[in-house]
Amino acid sequence: CIPCPVGTYSDLNGTVCTNCKAGTSNPTPGGTSSSACISCPAGFFSGEGSSSCAKCPAGSYTSLGWVGCIPCPTGTMYDNGTSSCKSCSPGSYASGTGNTECKKCSAGTFSYEGQGACKECKAGEYQTAEGADHCDLCPQGAFSSSSGATTCTQCDAGTYNNHTGITSKADCKGCKEGTFSLKGTSNCGICQPGEFSLAGATSCTPCSIGTFTANYSASSCTPCPPGSYADVPKSISCNLCREGTANPKQGGSLKDCVSCPPGQFSPNGSSECYISPPGSY
Repeated sequence: CIPCPVGTYSDLNGTVCTNCKAGTSNPTPGGTSSSACISCPAGFFSGEGSSSCAKCPAGSYTSLGWVGCIPCPTGTMYDNGTSSCKSCSPGSYASGTGNTECKKCSAGTFSYEGQGACKECKAGEYQTAEGADHCDLCPQGAFSSSSGATTCTQCDAGTYNNHTGITSKADCKGCKEGTFSLKGTSNCGICQPGEFSLAGATSCTPCSIGTFTANYSASSCTPCPPGSYADVPKSISCNLCREGTANPKQGGSLKDCVSCPPGQFSPNGSSECYISPPGSY
């Protein structure tokens, strides 16, 4: 008698050798029953009459005793450790079928588990990192007007925005008179006494010599009245011209407090000099 070759077996009659079924193999000659044909393990396959099982191509899989290999579906990759396909983790993707790896989402995009593509961040959102599973809202003082943003654009100096997720530069509001802002701020600061600003200011302007303001959030400075002066910028009050001097105009400095001529006098804070009464000088 001749032993049946590998990949086959014979039954009790011993008259013919029968091929092992697809999905099984027999590496030993002389098999005496179908039990000599062993099922291919997960991750392997075989055709009819095989002496061994072949490993599935990269990106495909099988279960125990399967005839052929199936490509891993979209959003999954082949896992050598389990001989099966596993879902791409959040922040990654696999397009098409038969993938051996999942790719990271690029900056400005994100994905959930098992995705075949990454989604762009919506307007008002951003993502700076690769491999993200979410997008962040633009913070206060910034906005993004298009999808897929990797950063948010700061509001211009002189404007502000106190909401998150803003989608337009038009949502950055102008600072009012008496306030100011730097670039990318969530609110406007107030001008201090001795300063003022117009609407949309990027900084507060000191009151000039001869003017003052004692108020917070001033939109203008007030000229010192006649008989007084402000000799330094950013004044919050005016000084009175000293006795014996006078200043007839508004908005004066110390040099505008002029000494009275002989035969005239003035008290503190005078806008004019007066003729001395008879018998005095």
